[in-house]
Amino acid sequence: MTPDGRFLFVSHGRPAITPEDTEPPGFVVVFAVGPTGTLSRVGEPVPVERGGLGMSVTPDGRHLYVACEALTSVSDRQLFGFSIGAHGSLTPVPGSPYSAPDVPIGTAITPDGRHLYVTSGGLNVNPGLATKVWGFTIAADGSLRPTPHAPFEAGRGPVGIALSADGRRAYVSTLRAELFTFAVETDGDLRRIHGPITTGGVRPLFQSVSVGRPARPAR
Repeated sequence: MTPDGRFLFVSHGRPAITPEDTEPPGFVVVFAVGPTGTLSRVGEPVPVERGGLGMSVTPDGRHLYVACEALTSVSDRQLFGFSIGAHGSLTPVPGSPYSAPDVPIGTAITPDGRHLYVTSGGLNVNPGLATKVWGFTIAADGSLRPTPHAPFEAGRGPVGIALSADGRRAYVSTLRAELFTFAVETDGDLRRIHGPITTGGVRPLFQSVSVGRPARPAR
């Protein structure tokens, strides 16, 4: 959802498992949110790759990014960026779609809107080989370029990712039930500072990490 609460985005699409998979591609559907919370469709569904999972909107509400789970054997351009129009319309940013890691799953944007992170989970294909978090710098027009030393090692099958409220820390969960902590550098690079530690569960997936906001001081 856009930060002003005016537009809601819903991704669709079955992941493609092999090049012979002929299922339709995925779509993003846009809804306008009325004053009472009612939803109304905006325009036609916007095509993306199959298996749209992680979606993030920049804090200024100008850009939307969608990571699609389709395997690189089907397409290696699985990260889509859109500019959000005044009425909720979606227009591809320059260079979109972008090459993304094998089976991109989770996304997160820093609070200042300067950097985007995408996890590469691998799912059931080969999570032992999918070990990266990819980092991108977001330009004023919404286009992306890799941060200087991306991608970053994050265990086997990183899936969930969340950022602290001040944007200085990133937390990543993996399919092996491990949790990593990274420092977010000023250039957008990630530097591991803690972990792995076990989460105590089994096979966390998708948006499985969330950071609570600090409580407001009592008056």
